[in-house]
Amino acid sequence: MATVRSPSVPLLTVRDIAKRIRRDDEDLEVVVNRLRNWTKEGLLQFSGDKHPGTGKARLYPEDAVVDA
Repeated sequence: MATVRSPSVPLLTVRDIAKRIRRDDEDLEVVVNRLRNWTKEGLLQFSGDKHPGTGKARLYPEDAVVDA
């Protein structure tokens, strides 16, 4: 389910979140794929359209880092 946030809340891509939460010994792509799966399962909320289109990233509010 997409949520609409205030424009003042910074938005992050899934890769931005992955860079913030990954462990030193963990591959970035593994973390990115895990976050994408969590989004697909509804565990992480994003802002904007559910299907933003080819080549357009889903954007997550900064507080999604805490959820991840």
